[in-house]
Amino acid sequence: MRWLGLILAGMLLIGCGEKSEEAGTPQSAEVRDLVSAIYAGNLDRAERAIARGADLDALCKMGWTPLMHAAFSGHLEMVTLLVEAGAVVDEAAIEAAKDRGDAAVIAYLKEQQ
Repeated sequence: MRWLGLILAGMLLIGCGEKSEEAGTPQSAEVRDLVSAIYAGNLDRAERAIARGADLDALCKMGWTPLMHAAFSGHLEMVTLLVEAGAVVDEAAIEAAKDRGDAAVIAYLKEQQ
């Protein structure tokens, strides 16, 4: 199952490149590292990316924020980390969690909204 997360991370990181033309938002190395950490389930690396100033509400080419990526990954601890660090909880993040079908992540995000 871990390999699936790594494959998804690679695919999604393509959409979080240097310049996000669709969303029109430049993506920093910190944001790319944060999204990679999210899909790897690496909380320490995510914390370091946040400490280095990763924009928690940056949009990748897919139009997803790091919180949406975390919600889709179904990693409650990662979602909690991002929310506590100041990520905006919106309907899009909840929908990403619903796509995954993780009831705990969905409930947490609804409580934080």
